[in-house]
Amino acid sequence: MSSEEIKNLERRLELESRARKNIAVQGGNNVLVSSFGDKIVVDSLLEEPAVQRCTNWDVAFVDKTTGDNPKGTLTVPNGMINGLLPENREDIGIVGKDDEENWLSLEVQLKDHNVESAEFRVGTSKPDTLFDLQKELPTDVSILIAFIGKNFAVQKFTGCGHIRIYPKIAYYAYDDSERAVIPYYTHEMYYA
Repeated sequence: MSSEEIKNLERRLELESRARKNIAVQGGNNVLVSSFGDKIVVDSLLEEPAVQRCTNWDVAFVDKTTGDNPKGTLTVPNGMINGLLPENREDIGIVGKDDEENWLSLEVQLKDHNVESAEFRVGTSKPDTLFDLQKELPTDVSILIAFIGKNFAVQKFTGCGHIRIYPKIAYYAYDDSERAVIPYYTHEMYYA
């Protein structure tokens, strides 16, 4: 066995050991959700490379209540877009344990080439995250961050690293009415 395989095996054993120590453990396919006091930790049981785990855009639940319909305050403590921390990252919204579907998105406001503000939104319908081609520089963008299912199960859609986003000219087209070549804009997004 290589050292990387040994580290992956040790990580898997550590996660399984931690799961056995906690009474309230729930999760989906290859996901381990552990309760530590008032915090919920979501871990993947899949083997990972022997590098530091990416924690950007990790979804956590704090101030979890108990009773017939447990709820938790949704937070995403790490992750920046163009060097800006989203305004409501510590208190995004309340999600119930039995809620069937919740979608977490990052709503970004742009002015020219700069990000003016970013705010998380949680809702029951999937946000429109398509980057449309526009004649003008875009002013707002939605980025899908995660899906939250029953029992606080989370599926992240982000890559590792902070998000960089900027407008980009997709193509030029001739406009007969204006008798000019008009640029059509889209967005370029990557993780840094």
